[in-house]
Amino acid sequence: MVKFHDLNIARVKDAVAQKHTLRIACRLGYEVVAVTTVLKNGDELTAAPPPIELQLTKEEQQNFQQLSRITVVLSDKTNNSYLGNDKIKSYDILAVQPTTEKSFQVACSELNVDLITFDFSTWLGFHLKHQYVQTALRLGKYFEFTYGPAIRDTTCRRYVFQNTTDFVQRKEGQNTIISSGAEWPTDLRAPYDVANLAILFGMKEGQAKSSLTSTPRALLLKAATRRLTVKSSITIGHVTSIPEKDKWKIEGSKPPSTDAGKRQNTDDHDEPKKKKSKKLKSN
Repeated sequence: MVKFHDLNIARVKDAVAQKHTLRIACRLGYEVVAVTTVLKNGDELTAAPPPIELQLTKEEQQNFQQLSRITVVLSDKTNNSYLGNDKIKSYDILAVQPTTEKSFQVACSELNVDLITFDFSTWLGFHLKHQYVQTALRLGKYFEFTYGPAIRDTTCRRYVFQNTTDFVQRKEGQNTIISSGAEWPTDLRAPYDVANLAILFGMKEGQAKSSLTSTPRALLLKAATRRLTVKSSITIGHVTSIPEKDKWKIEGSKPPSTDAGKRQNTDDHDEPKKKKSKKLKSN
């Protein structure tokens, strides 16, 4: 059965308003949603708040899954090493929002993240170079655009349509999801309305529907794999520091035999010969 996703519902301080937005999303037909925590300052990474707790009752959650997402706004000064701390890993989805060309390049090629998103509601300030986008796609990363700002503000609407249309045409909607970025229930639209909006942005009909169903599902599988992956460490040293007894491991030769091993091998070869000679003598 097809499930509709909205992987970007804004986290708000008002718990009642948060719960109401989630209920509306459920009534509109979304079965998987993510509540997004945004960190706008890289220094906040070490003090990231825990994921928001489930807001709906057990009865309401029967056909509804609430996930957690954290979006880190990247600048050239962001300490990206913090992206691997335990607080960040506690979220289901790790997304980044680059604000400069350099941070966009880093997000596409270096960071172990699930999703790259943008603020398309204003002038972006840098070009989304094709080579960076293709690198991200080869690494299995996903992109997102949100339609909520276009509903809230007429000025933002022009930027959203211009930026999103340009982006979709550059990469033909591959690995792209559509989310609301909803701060209020009025920012939400039903899944099929959103799919029609995606077609206006330049997506094909199949891609538009996939951006709400199969593509976000694939993103969640990738995110789950990232969280379960155990990173290994490698120690690097000069070859001269390797003990003589271990150098064969890197030189491609056979391991040296010990004297005891040589004696054992000699004895093993000699024993059959002795038995054979005795047998001949008896004849």
